[in-house]
Amino acid sequence: MINSLSSQLNAANNQNNGICRLSDLRIGVPYEVVSFQRLQSRFGDTIVASLIPFGCLQEASIRVFLPKRFNDVLTEDEIQKYNNKVIRSVNLIYRGLVNRQHDLQFTYAVMPSSRESPPRKKMKTYSPSPTPSFEDYSVTGAARGLGREICLRLVKEGCRISAVDVLQDKVVETVTMCNALRPNCAAAYVYDITDKKQIEAMVSDLDPVDILVNNAGIVSSASILEVSEQSIQRMFDVNVMSHFWTIRAFLPGMIERGKGHICATASAAAFTQAENIAPYTATKYAVTGLMLCLREEFRRAHPEIKITTLHPFFITPAASSPEHWTVNSRLPDVTAAQSANFFIDGIKKEKVTVTVPTHLYYLLQLLR
Repeated sequence: MINSLSSQLNAANNQNNGICRLSDLRIGVPYEVVSFQRLQSRFGDTIVASLIPFGCLQEASIRVFLPKRFNDVLTEDEIQKYNNKVIRSVNLIYRGLVNRQHDLQFTYAVMPSSRESPPRKKMKTYSPSPTPSFEDYSVTGAARGLGREICLRLVKEGCRISAVDVLQDKVVETVTMCNALRPNCAAAYVYDITDKKQIEAMVSDLDPVDILVNNAGIVSSASILEVSEQSIQRMFDVNVMSHFWTIRAFLPGMIERGKGHICATASAAAFTQAENIAPYTATKYAVTGLMLCLREEFRRAHPEIKITTLHPFFITPAASSPEHWTVNSRLPDVTAAQSANFFIDGIKKEKVTVTVPTHLYYLLQLLR
């Protein structure tokens, strides 16, 4: 059982040290300890373990802090023996939170120094940078609302923006607003992202993209018998299938350049349920599942590619936009600008999930 120091160490992880939180580990999955390292921090001596899921042949490892009580067990001599493969087969299993504390189980075997250890594949550790060197964004659904606010926020970050939408006049208006704030930082592209051929043309037309923001989406409110087949099909084409087509189009270039970030706008609807929005909610569940599966896929195959999913509460529509539904909630709506700020901050910190407001994720998990 980890003592109270773990919460302080986990807080230090948030400062982008490149060391994960214990809660980032998958519960019940055995992790092989690749190596130990003793570090100096403001909390004194701490030990960092480099881990990979047991039995995997992936090249990337993740690092986590161990609690202070392991300092007495893992002396410099023991760490040296382990790293020199004298002690091997050390596994760690994270069991989640028990009585508000992180529960870990360690198992290990001691190998006599006279025996030769089988060769261990050298692992590399991917450490996120506090200020990623990404500059080129492609934002879909950039003509208005959240997409426009994302573009305007990116201007302040010094990024170059490819604003994509089917609404030519509106996306040009977004780009004009961006370039008024910082000249020549944005360009408008009119493409239908539900059309795979148009996406292929878009990839050829755009400069290499570091961060893809799949923000385009449509909403509607009707009972399952009242909503039309065309509306359901269109909603899935825009809200879900377009993610597959754009990711498949942009991902090879990201892999080739050795960096990239795929982002998606989902919704708080992906964590809950409500009447008369079944098709919309189903699309957001689908996007959430897609992004979480990509995280697991990239964790092993392409650790340099990151994913971030935004889950805002109901966004207050602009005065010029139609109101699709009436929200009966004690929680206040959020604004598009507020959601954009949370989203970009989450992308910079390489967060997997971003909710607006922040506490919404935990509240919805309790209410499920």
